[in-house]
Amino acid sequence: MSHSKPDPVLSTLLGAREQFVRFLTARTRDRAEAEDLVQASLLKVIQTSAKPDIAESAVAWFYQVLRNALADHHRASQSRLRATERHARDLVEAEEPELERVACQCIQALLPTLKPAEAEALEAIDLGGRTPAEAAALLGVTPNAMSVRLHRARRALREKVERTCRTCAAHGCLDCRCRPAQAKPKNL
Repeated sequence: MSHSKPDPVLSTLLGAREQFVRFLTARTRDRAEAEDLVQASLLKVIQTSAKPDIAESAVAWFYQVLRNALADHHRASQSRLRATERHARDLVEAEEPELERVACQCIQALLPTLKPAEAEALEAIDLGGRTPAEAAALLGVTPNAMSVRLHRARRALREKVERTCRTCAAHGCLDCRCRPAQAKPKNL
């Protein structure tokens, strides 16, 4: 039976383990996370041959290993956070066209029944994504006139949706299954 001599550097590091955990806990504000980082760093040291030859310099050297591990951990966390935010943005962007398509089925059929100026305002702003100022410039009216026109158009459209769609209008038209009757344009 052969007994291998304990590694003095590793023994020194294991003896200072709690000190290392406190060091990282102060920086991560999470003891479990700090313990995981110390454990992973100790494992890395065991698996590598690149370590100090003298036990006395091992603690200072290991603090640098921990600083590097902490920096890597923060970079990975930030990367995961950015990926999560990108994914959330992508989901919202993917849902928006479907919501617009479903919400606009009844509205598109009712637009021709509005006064032409009101329909233009809704098409430019609510359906076209323009600001009221952009729509006003496009349609050759003042921004104040556009605000009044938009208010009237929305009110008129709301009344028509309520008359045409009945039940779903009261509960929200985002999941509308009705087929609005083809209304004739209003004569001016």
